[in-house]
Order: sequence, then C-alpha cells, then structure tokens
Amino acid sequence: MHPSHRPVALMVALWATREFEFPADAAALAEPLREKFPLFNELRLVQSDGPLHPELPRAVLLAEGGRWALELAPSKILLRRMGDGVPALAELFGQVQAQLSPLQSWLAESHNLRVCRLGALTQLFCDTRSSANDKIVSYFLQPRALQGQAPLEVQLGLLTRLALADGWIVNRWLRVQPLRTADPSHVDLAARIEIDLNTLAEDTHLRTGRDIVNFLEAARQHVENLPLLNDPDFFA
Repeated sequence: MHPSHRPVALMVALWATREFEFPADAAALAEPLREKFPLFNELRLVQSDGPLHPELPRAVLLAEGGRWALELAPSKILLRRMGDGVPALAELFGQVQAQLSPLQSWLAESHNLRVCRLGALTQLFCDTRSSANDKIVSYFLQPRALQGQAPLEVQLGLLTRLALADGWIVNRWLRVQPLRTADPSHVDLAARIEIDLNTLAEDTHLRTGRDIVNFLEAARQHVENLPLLNDPDFFA
C-alpha cells in the first residue's frame, strides 16, 4: 500500500438468521454482554416512537471514548473500531478479529446467533498532495464525461461483484470523495476512500467462526492489493 494513506476505521457486520434470540428488552442482552466483555464500559439504549428496521441497533456498547462500538440489532451485529490511534491495516484487522471472535462465540452459545452474511467496510484517509477533487476527476472520468467544465465536487461510488481470496463472492462498493478544510479556503488535499465488501444476500450458507476469520483475512488482502491504493499517480 502507498505510504500516503492510512486506515481510520474498520466496521465488520454479521447478519443473523431468524434463530437469533434477540430479547424484546435490548438491555437484557446488552447488560450481560457488557459484564462478559469489560472492554465495553458504556451502554446506550436506542429509543424510538415506532417500530425500527431489524437491522437498526436497539443498543450500542461503547469503549475507549468511542473508539470501539458494538451495535446490537435483531438481524445484525456490527463491531466498529475507529478514531485517533488506529493502527496499520493488518493490525487493525487483527484487533477487530480478536474482539469479534469471542463476541460471536458468546452470542452463539447464549442467544443462538447464527450468521448468514458477512461484511467489512474499511475507511482510509488519503493524502493526495494536490486537489483531491481534481485527482478523482482525472483518474476516474474521461474528458467527455465532464459535460463541460470540470465539476467543483465529485463523489464517486462504484459497485462491483467479484471474488476474494478463497472464493468468497462479494459485492464491493468503492467510494471516493474529497475532504475539504473547514476554513474559508476549503482546500482539498486529502480524500476519503471506502472499500465496502459484503457477501451476497442470496448466499444463505451459515457461517462458522472459522469462516468469519477467513473472510476477514480475504477482505484485508483485497484492500491491501487494491490497485488504486498502490497507484502513485493518484497520490503523487
């Protein structure tokens, strides 16, 4: 990977089958989980005036000033690591996997969590040295795509279906956008890149703990070898 970018967040999602025994009172799940995993020292219950989508969290456990977050929903568990001090990519994936594996095992044993889909979203901060917007335009868009003058702002999203290592078939969203300063000059010498990998909705095979480890390793390899992140033309 090119030295001009660094990871700022990693989010890993586990989609649960209907067998997941998620209690009506989310605190009945969150409180024992917090006792079992003392990393999470803050609990926030989600209040709503109406029904929530089953993928939206009912409870969020936080740790280390928000650097870690665990979102609990009836059909989705999401573990997030972000904030200052995020390590290099390989270490970041290792940290998340180390926290996720015992969490998944405990939820499987105590609440019958069965996982049918997996996702990993990596966010990176990229130093582009010159206008990130101009870099995105010149890298991704042909001149005839501009429809006149170069756009003042480009936010790009590319959806692809591809195979990771070990044959994991995933949908990949690659999202790129410039990051501008908050001062009046609005200089954009940096970009945010997201690599969002999800197994297919129609792939309903149950995933074991070993499957989750293998998926995260394949996702890490894919991010590290993404051509854009290793192209000096984008970062020079």
